[in-house]
Amino acid sequence: MDYTDVDTFSLKRLMDKQARYRGHLEFLDTCTHMNIIPKGFQLKWELQMEAGDEDFEKCRKIKIDAANQLMGVTRDACLKKLNELEGEINHFYSMLDSNEKKSIDIWYVERTLENKLRKLKKIQQLKSQINKDEDVQTYKIISIAKDGNCFYRCLSYFLYGSQMYHESLREDLTQYMYKNSHKYNHLVDGDIHVHLSAQRYTNGRLSSWATEAELKAASDHHQISIHVSTDR
Repeated sequence: MDYTDVDTFSLKRLMDKQARYRGHLEFLDTCTHMNIIPKGFQLKWELQMEAGDEDFEKCRKIKIDAANQLMGVTRDACLKKLNELEGEINHFYSMLDSNEKKSIDIWYVERTLENKLRKLKKIQQLKSQINKDEDVQTYKIISIAKDGNCFYRCLSYFLYGSQMYHESLREDLTQYMYKNSHKYNHLVDGDIHVHLSAQRYTNGRLSSWATEAELKAASDHHQISIHVSTDR
């Protein structure tokens, strides 16, 4: 391997690394623009004591602020690294002759296209899987008693193969939401404790029907995906 081969190898390695950092930067900028906190930046800490909703809300905002600051620090680190890589790449590139530069340029275009096609394929696979999951035809259709306990009956059937456990599941979920009311109060109109008190009833009263808050809480509590579909 001669000196030029070493230069070319090092240059390709640096350009691959540059592409990865650019991808990280684009991802962070997109998340910031869409007001999304990536899973890796979400803080798991929870207040392990009895406290009011106001205190839990303060903790929630602090975690969001901290996550955004971490994303900002990571973004700055990416920019710093990209600036360093640009200097190194320019150094190696300047040592090549015109034919070698042309060869590197062609390699870079092909490499970029290869990476984009791989990402596109992954996106198409994910989209296909999401469409498959969302297709109501892939779900088993069952008859549920229309007594105001529909959601809990469906949950019972999904978890245990029978609707008979809907009352205990309702009580369990209500207790879970009481303990984590700070997570779901923004999904409830009015006072969440009044809302949860009504959720204990199984006699079909309107205020006991499951809402968006219960769907989200059940998904979190049982670690399952819940989809709602309506007839058109």
